[in-house]
Amino acid sequence: MSPDLNDEEIIIGLMKREQTATKLLYSAVFQPISSFVIRNNGSKEEAIDLMQDVFIALIEKIDQSKLTLKENSSLSAYTYGIAKNLWFSKIREKKNSNPIPDDKVLGANEVKTNCKEFMLMQRLAGKYLNKINPECEKLLTLYYYENKSLAEIAEIMNLTSGYIKQKKFRCMNKLRKLIFLDKDYQDQNPESDE
Repeated sequence: MSPDLNDEEIIIGLMKREQTATKLLYSAVFQPISSFVIRNNGSKEEAIDLMQDVFIALIEKIDQSKLTLKENSSLSAYTYGIAKNLWFSKIREKKNSNPIPDDKVLGANEVKTNCKEFMLMQRLAGKYLNKINPECEKLLTLYYYENKSLAEIAEIMNLTSGYIKQKKFRCMNKLRKLIFLDKDYQDQNPESDE
């Protein structure tokens, strides 16, 4: 860690909330923890946030006298372990929060936060859904209105999942083109040259 302070001295320094101890430990562990977070789908900003959580957890353990370093372990390794556990917990929380994926919202990239425009897009989608070919109409209805997965749709339509995925993409593009050419859409979006 540092030739100036050993692990025991740093723990005592953290107990006393000494900046020197905090800075030494931070400088020793930030780079490996940051690299770990980035390798595991995080960003440098998330690594910085994680470091705050790591130090809070570490200091709580020290304050509660629950910090025990194994014989061949170092404070840096122990801190790195806390970071890994906290990061994996954050990843699990993200997965379990189940945000609505963009492809589940009709035209999510095109729909602005404006509720009026969203309502227009929904109305026009309904208007043009039966104007595209019957296979596209069935696929999009199953996916967006009946909330069927691509695998379920493939089974219902007796096609492969890979084909259904490509077909859904092409069908959505056809539907978007019809919507973008609609007079009501163009009136509301005069800058659109679609």
